[in-house]
Amino acid sequence: MSVTPGHDEATFTRMDESTREEWMAIATETVNNQPRVADAVLAMLASLEAITDGFAVDQLTHCLQTAARAEAAGADEEVVVASLLHDVGKAISVANHPRISAEILKPYVRSEVY
Repeated sequence: MSVTPGHDEATFTRMDESTREEWMAIATETVNNQPRVADAVLAMLASLEAITDGFAVDQLTHCLQTAARAEAAGADEEVVVASLLHDVGKAISVANHPRISAEILKPYVRSEVY
């Protein structure tokens, strides 16, 4: 199977039927659509405003406080971003939120921040 001329969507239904051309089209679309990742992460972060889990402040406020403290302490940009997003996984799972948050950040920060 191949990409239809003038159409950038792959048509294969099995990996062993895919072509280099299809994967090149997928790679291009992935890069072109990367901005939606930031939008999705920011939406997850905003959703934390509705979560308190018994704390005195909602989890969005907590994340903002954590990032502000990191910045005030002189942390670099990656650490500040990680501080901001450290609880974003709570939008999906409280029990597994640390790993979810870390995996979201992994492609964008150095290994020691991850």
